[in-house]
Amino acid sequence: MSNSAEKLIIHEPGVSGQLSPYDLSMKGPEWKAAKFYKDPNTDKVYSLAQKIAGANYIIDKLWSPSNSAQLLALLEGRVPVFTPVPSTSGCNVVASAFAKKLADDLGGEVVEGFQFLDALHQVPIKFIPTMYKPYTIRDFYVNNEDELSRLIGDKAVVVVDDVFSTGASAKSFCVALQFSKIQVHTVAGLMGDTRLTPEPSLIEDLRMVLNNCHLTQFIAQDIAVWLSRGQIGILIKSIKKMRFKVEISLLAENLQRVLDYRLNGSDAPNS
Repeated sequence: MSNSAEKLIIHEPGVSGQLSPYDLSMKGPEWKAAKFYKDPNTDKVYSLAQKIAGANYIIDKLWSPSNSAQLLALLEGRVPVFTPVPSTSGCNVVASAFAKKLADDLGGEVVEGFQFLDALHQVPIKFIPTMYKPYTIRDFYVNNEDELSRLIGDKAVVVVDDVFSTGASAKSFCVALQFSKIQVHTVAGLMGDTRLTPEPSLIEDLRMVLNNCHLTQFIAQDIAVWLSRGQIGILIKSIKKMRFKVEISLLAENLQRVLDYRLNGSDAPNS
């Protein structure tokens, strides 16, 4: 990895409504209304009012006053600005509704991520098979740094998302902000593990499995700059299951593609 690559550290810890990223509410009509343009079974198109009502139902179900108290403690008295991760499909209103609720409950403002950051990836992470998630690039570009910096000022930035499955989208969003010299204070989500940065022990596990497969061209610490904690966990499990050289060769090709894109922009996201 080039010397210009920064060792990006995403602020820890965050607050999650519940640790498991899976919940029965994700199968209910409110979730479908909040997340999708239309019902996948009936083709019924949801109105904006139905989407917002569905989002608020989910938020009230998963987020508690104790979660708000945890987040307030992490703010350490600073005025917050809540910035929701933009929806890749443009249909999901949960993160935006969640940010508005947090601002109402804790004070502060909402700065909508979609107004200042463009998602360069096209495929929502929920449609990516688990084994491919470490190689699925999530990337955001800040399109108006000056105005975004003016709105945020010296407030504590809280990046908000609905579900942290691997944390890849949220981490890439935080990285984009950091490249624009906007430091993320913490993160908040309704479901999933909000730890975005892999801890040293996990990075060491990655180093060991790479070495065991003779993939010594990859440096675990450098991979951890770009991949989320969840992505690295999946990567480690995948490598441990590999038994054939062709599997290892394909893994190396995919991993190199991700690193090449991050360093040089030499490949399109998810291509």
